[in-house]
Order: sequence, then structure tokens, then C-alpha cells
Amino acid sequence: TGFYTFKPARLIDETGKNSAWAKLALKHRNFTDWYLDLQIDSARNLKVLNTTEKDNSIYYGVGYADGNCRIYGPLNQISMDINLKTRKNTQINLMYSEVEETSFGGGHVKFRARGINNPRNTFRKSEVGDGLYRINLFLEATPEAEAQFVIDKKLGDVIRGRGNGALRMLYDEN
Repeated sequence: TGFYTFKPARLIDETGKNSAWAKLALKHRNFTDWYLDLQIDSARNLKVLNTTEKDNSIYYGVGYADGNCRIYGPLNQISMDINLKTRKNTQINLMYSEVEETSFGGGHVKFRARGINNPRNTFRKSEVGDGLYRINLFLEATPEAEAQFVIDKKLGDVIRGRGNGALRMLYDEN
């Protein structure tokens, strides 16, 4: 059994001003059955998201946050515990699903999932493992961040918001 630990390293984002500390440990059994343990602590105004609509059509934007996260587990079943608080200049765009054209006449809008036929089958667990086992996200939203819910991009139908709140999102292989 091998075990490798690395000295804590300071992570600095592209601004050169914002940072966090990372600790990494790798374990293995005769160079197979690799296990990862990455701990990121003391993030201060760190850029944690920098994507465009081309990168991800469901959500994209720029996100700055304080907090910590841990990414760990066998490489075929990675788990993530993420605890963040939004910071200034965070702007997240959430794309609503396709709008049914016939629903406008009735004074309401209906949404349906875009590109997902059956959410339970989207991430199928296999014998080898799909790589992602569990995500436990806790996000403290602050008025410094702005969320945009884009209902119809062509019509410019967007809901923008700022505020305080707590968002908890859990995902597992099922």
C-alpha cells in the first residue's frame, strides 16, 4: 500500500489576489485502487466558476466565494463536500428549460427538462463506476451575487435577483 501526502500549497486565482490553501493525499494498493483526498481550505474571494454558455448550456457565469471543499474517494467514486459563501462580482445564469409555445395564451408558462429524458438514468452507476459518487453542496447566497433566470433568451425574458439565503444541493449515484 502506498501513501503520498503533499505539503499544503497556496492556490491563487487568475487575479493574483484571491487565494486558498490545498492539501493533497493519494493512496493506492500496488499502484491500483487509487484513492484521492483533496482538501481546499480558507478560500477568500476565490474565483470558483468561470464558464460561458458554450461550456454549459444549463448554467454558466462567474463566481467568487469564500469557503472550503473536500474532494475524496476512490477515483471511480469521487465524493465532494462543498461549503461556500458568495462574494462580490458573482453572476450566475440559470437557463430555464424550453418553453412550450402554446402555454403563453393561457397566461402561464410551462417548463420541461432540456435534454433529459429520465433523470434517474442520466447518471447510470456501472460496475467500474462513473467517477462521481456524491456531491453535498451548501451555498450561502449574499446580495453581492446576482442570479439570472433566463426564461426565453430570444425575447429577453429574464428574472434577475439578489438576496440572502441558503441553498443545499445533494446528489448521489442514484
